[in-house]
Amino acid sequence: HGVWNDADADVDRVISERAREGFAQALEGHPFNSVDSLAEEVTQGAAYVWSGAASDVFTRIHMAERVCEMGPIVGDLEEMLREGLPAIEGWAVENGCKQMFAQAGRLGLARVMEKHGYRVAGVIVVKDL
Repeated sequence: HGVWNDADADVDRVISERAREGFAQALEGHPFNSVDSLAEEVTQGAAYVWSGAASDVFTRIHMAERVCEMGPIVGDLEEMLREGLPAIEGWAVENGCKQMFAQAGRLGLARVMEKHGYRVAGVIVVKDL
């Protein structure tokens, strides 16, 4: 979508190299998503990447559920929480969303997000076969 707090920014249909590297690292071993699948969604206009000076967030809106999904979140977490989160949440509300959804991936991030009004809604368990 653009940079934090810039609702009029032109939508960039390409994931920056910094975001691509961060997303690839965050998604390493993910069974469903890859940086290429995220990039394809961005190119098609089905998802957006929000970027700050030192952080990037992938977002997509699920209109049927009126939910904004957020993540991966990479880079400077404090910057994203301070500047990006309010911008993304405001954009989600403007686009009809009633809920935010973020796959924290780590318990530490879940605890940080709880301080911003989020709650743990589930746990994913995995078994290698």
